[in-house]
Amino acid sequence: MRPVWVVSEGIHNATWLSVKDVRIQIHVVYKSSNKEADSGLIDVDTVVPGESTVPFSRELHLSPPKQPWEWHAEAWEAKIVSDL
Repeated sequence: MRPVWVVSEGIHNATWLSVKDVRIQIHVVYKSSNKEADSGLIDVDTVVPGESTVPFSRELHLSPPKQPWEWHAEAWEAKIVSDL
């Protein structure tokens, strides 16, 4: 079983377009080699207006290695909101 982690962060939208349904990929990597040890997806079902930051908190199952590690996050996909 992979332990549950609570990921709390903010989504910063630097564009003028509003987006929604943002999917974020989390990578757990070894510090020594930057090789991936585990990864997972987080779905944030909210609207992020253009030029703003929206906070979120989600649970994610990840198994970090016993060696020193760190994590990286990247936007995986999002939908453009046509009208707000």
